[in-house]
Amino acid sequence: MAILKNVGLKTSTIDEIKDNFDGAQGVVVVNYSGLTVEQDTQLRKQLREAGVVYKVYKNTLVKRVVAGTEFEPITDALEGTNAIAFCKTDATAPARILANFAKTANALELKCGVVEGTFYDAAGIATIATIPSREELLGKKTVEKAWEESAEGLTAWACYMAYTALACRKPMCEALRDTGMWNVYTQIELPLIFTLDSMEKWGISVKSEELKSYGEKLSVRIGELEKQIWQQAGEEFNINSPKQMGVILFEKLGLKGGKKTKTGYSTAADILEKLAPEYPIVKDILEYRQLAKLKSTYADGLVGEIAEDGRIHSTFNQTITATGRISSTEPNLQNIPVRMELGRLIRKVFVPEEGYVFLDADYSQIELRVLAHMSGDEKLIQAYKEAQDIHRHTASEVFHVPFNEVTDLQRRNAKAVNFGIVYGISSFGLSQDLSITRKEAAEYIERYFETYPKIKGFLDGLVEEGKEKGYVTTMFGRRRPIPELKSGNFMQRSFGERVAMNSPIQGTAADIIKIAMNRVYRRLKDENLKSRLVLQVHDELLIETCKEEIPQVSAILEEEMKGAAKLSVELEVDMHQGNNWYEAK
Repeated sequence: MAILKNVGLKTSTIDEIKDNFDGAQGVVVVNYSGLTVEQDTQLRKQLREAGVVYKVYKNTLVKRVVAGTEFEPITDALEGTNAIAFCKTDATAPARILANFAKTANALELKCGVVEGTFYDAAGIATIATIPSREELLGKKTVEKAWEESAEGLTAWACYMAYTALACRKPMCEALRDTGMWNVYTQIELPLIFTLDSMEKWGISVKSEELKSYGEKLSVRIGELEKQIWQQAGEEFNINSPKQMGVILFEKLGLKGGKKTKTGYSTAADILEKLAPEYPIVKDILEYRQLAKLKSTYADGLVGEIAEDGRIHSTFNQTITATGRISSTEPNLQNIPVRMELGRLIRKVFVPEEGYVFLDADYSQIELRVLAHMSGDEKLIQAYKEAQDIHRHTASEVFHVPFNEVTDLQRRNAKAVNFGIVYGISSFGLSQDLSITRKEAAEYIERYFETYPKIKGFLDGLVEEGKEKGYVTTMFGRRRPIPELKSGNFMQRSFGERVAMNSPIQGTAADIIKIAMNRVYRRLKDENLKSRLVLQVHDELLIETCKEEIPQVSAILEEEMKGAAKLSVELEVDMHQGNNWYEAK
């Protein structure tokens, strides 16, 4: 029993160490031996008040946790008596507090640390400690507020920011060259700054009255659904309360498939979606949730985002996602619902200015085309070259039926497998998507790989590459580190394998759309056109196009999107025109 207890304690400690390292912006290792109890208490108080976690762990356990991560370089310092400081909100706080404390407590020895992903020795940590925090310089003010008020410390903050950028330039440029990402940086990401800046400044026009009308339509339908749900339940209850809903569905109505948790029955979307085909009340609940989200997030939420010029100016982030995809925030315009018609209708409120139309162009099956190219699978490449319906072709091959005899169900299943392979789907995941047994799903995947044998070899090769190098790369050289591949945890390791398989494909597609955006933006600018790029949604570009320039802009979109990358299968672009985003899409 004692052995089992010790194993449990060790596992718990490892989990705690992982949690502290996970997402840590600043980590500093110190030798604390020789500190008095009073000094130790004082130090811990200072760190705690700054939001810094300060812990003593066995060196062997820490070494195990950091192996294969960005924190692995601290391993050499993990000898003797050590304590580690972690902070997830202020990267420089651990270095600053510990270095300042060491000035009066000679027994405290700075050893090394990792700040925002970069390893520093003791001297480096001491240097970082000299950089004051933003809060020290600006207090609680935002940069915008500090600027408006000419706040004391703003100049110093700006100087530190500029100096940091300058100091980082040389080592970062060297690192980019050493890792083979120099071209990604100079040819894709740097030009993209100007493209995104233009998109943010232009924004996209919104009809506020139509947005209000849309919200009212949603309210009516939400009210109808509420009454329907109550009627089917036989009583009124709070539909927004998972606890109350769980009791109604799984206790009062006796629906099968409920999962009991500590807080009651789970009413998560994946559980309800399985029940929806059989139970009308569940179908109505799912629709109610979707419409309620639409109303709060978009119909109501977007109203507050409309600027004085009548346009919404979203922020586009180019360095947030692990795959290289652009994300949109404040507000997120890349997450406009498309699954249900009432969700899609919100696109009608987004309109071009007078004298303009929207041209919407998106890549057709770009990730599957990238997969065909990168894997070199002749069958998949040939199917694309013959302009076949790729999902029907896959169904024909996988289910061994003539191309013209493929059923709609077989095509849908083949489509799920095609796209699932791109995302490294498991037999369990596919079984959930298609509502089939895990065995059937495994057979589908097996037959798929028999049909396209080079794809299997390609994906397995990516996993092996990831294990060997610790990262995978896109076609253009963008790296994604995958420390999970070295994890002792099976679930984490499986996640790492999926990431290794899908990141090069998704990342390459992301690189291609960025290249296309830069080329389209540059052409519009160089040819002195009035039309402008206003929105990017993953594989889709939206151009606010001056009516007289429609032929020219259409040609630019076609040329530059197709020409963004040379693949063994041609990139295809679907293009539509409309007086609002809904019509154009």
